[in-house]
Amino acid sequence: MNDMLQSAMNGKRRAGQLDLIKHLKGKKIGRKQAIRAKCYDCNGMGESDICDIDTCSLFPYSQFKPSGKKRHQEEEDRAGDRQKW
Repeated sequence: MNDMLQSAMNGKRRAGQLDLIKHLKGKKIGRKQAIRAKCYDCNGMGESDICDIDTCSLFPYSQFKPSGKKRHQEEEDRAGDRQKW
């Protein structure tokens, strides 16, 4: 068994763990499952509860992102910037 699969199997139980294990075993997974699996991997096999990498292209879809309040505020800020042009 490869190291990454072993790490995923021994990682904390969080969203994306089973998706990553399924992928590493060579089974087909969907887009949503792939996003959850990558976020689980990136967050140290579930070690971290919150993702703070807001520059990641998957951040809007991550189950580990902070509450929606921060994201909503950022969207309002960007909308305000567009109106200035």
